[in-house]
Amino acid sequence: MALEHDIVLTEVQQRVSAAIAAGLADRLVTMGQTESGLFNYYARKLRHDALLSEYDLHVLRILRERVGEFRRVWEIGPGTGQLTAMLALDGHHVIAIDHDTRRYGAMMEMLGILERFDPAARARVSTRREAFPKTLGKSDNVGTDVVLALNCGFTAPESGYRAFEDALPRFGFGLIDFALLFTEAQSPEEWRQRARAFSERHGILASAVASYQISEVAKQGELFLCRRATPVPDGTN
Repeated sequence: MALEHDIVLTEVQQRVSAAIAAGLADRLVTMGQTESGLFNYYARKLRHDALLSEYDLHVLRILRERVGEFRRVWEIGPGTGQLTAMLALDGHHVIAIDHDTRRYGAMMEMLGILERFDPAARARVSTRREAFPKTLGKSDNVGTDVVLALNCGFTAPESGYRAFEDALPRFGFGLIDFALLFTEAQSPEEWRQRARAFSERHGILASAVASYQISEVAKQGELFLCRRATPVPDGTN
């Protein structure tokens, strides 16, 4: 059974989510799909009243169950900031990373809406208009942080995919969507094999913790909780 918004979201989160959806709808009308940063993907989700995907709701639930186990949340490709705002309202400190100028602009405008509702929540969000993993410096201590890699599909040379993947195990743990990582997997067997291969290459424990469907864009998959087999001492990467 699909996870429902009103089960996961608090009343404040529901109000902020509705305000963000309205703000994006206005942006879409004013600027069009491309210049608004919504492109076809978010425009379609707005039409279906499904700005937050089922995997977003699972992420909120899973991280609430693990409060105290991590320091910050690194969100790779936050899109229009819809999950970013919900995470901040839950009290998490979020680093939202997006290299696309137009999408980044949409996110910043939506974080302005968050600030009107809860300035303290907005203050818990920092943003970087850069690509991952380029934005992740050697001095960034992320051994006690969580990374979110959700719907991270993109075209790159093999070296680009490898650099992205090799950066993920630096984090204390992560929630990774292997079905939509780099390219879309065509079957559960394929995305589970990706998770096994990642686990074997990096000495990571990877376990499926939730399944999801995105009916409005005909996608499905599973979220995998990934963590190091051996905990990293404080102060190291």
